[in-house]
Amino acid sequence: MLKVWENYALKLTPFTPSKFHSTIKINYHLHRIRKLGKQLINDFNQVSNTLLALGECYAGLYSAATNFNKTTEAGKNLHLEDIYLTMNNIMVAWGKPCKFYRE
Repeated sequence: MLKVWENYALKLTPFTPSKFHSTIKINYHLHRIRKLGKQLINDFNQVSNTLLALGECYAGLYSAATNFNKTTEAGKNLHLEDIYLTMNNIMVAWGKPCKFYRE
């Protein structure tokens, strides 16, 4: 009985895919990595553009608040200028590193 089992075990070989099959899988994954990498660069550029646009909005609000405080004595709010300036700086600081430049 033992002899029969040893002969059977020797005949079993694990499945090994052909080189052609493996190459197709590798090429598929490499293609997908390249495609997703390009998509990631586009996404980061879009995030960067959005953050920089938000920075421009805060710069506009800062200018409006500064003009308002210069033209009126009543109702001045100096803290808004500080908030808008800080938010502008934050958006620009976050937006620039996200930008990918293709050379």
